[in-house]
Amino acid sequence: MKLNSLDHFNISTACPEDTVKFYCEILGMEDGARLRPPSQSPGTWLLLNDQPALHINFVSESLGDVTGPIDHLAFDASGVEQFEQRLNEHGVLYNKVERPAVGLIQLFLRDPNGIKLELNIRGEI
Repeated sequence: MKLNSLDHFNISTACPEDTVKFYCEILGMEDGARLRPPSQSPGTWLLLNDQPALHINFVSESLGDVTGPIDHLAFDASGVEQFEQRLNEHGVLYNKVERPAVGLIQLFLRDPNGIKLELNIRGEI
């Protein structure tokens, strides 16, 4: 028995339009609502490489700005210059950490729900 890969993350948001826009327009995911099975609760699925990676539940009120014991979500990424340009264009604050010993650049930012995100970009340092 073994785990092979991460399937998806699920977040609940009271700001669905901002959240979908952030992940699609800024991080480059695709809205895959067409793949989401019928549900009594509204929401959508966002895709990475045609696979549902982020399930979003639309809720009427915020669950708070604390993410509980989950510290952050990390994504493998590429194109550090393009990401920095897009983040700057959209006014998204981020912190860039370069780790030359392991050939890694990390961008740390927050989504509209206050969830900390880590973009790991390898081979561009």
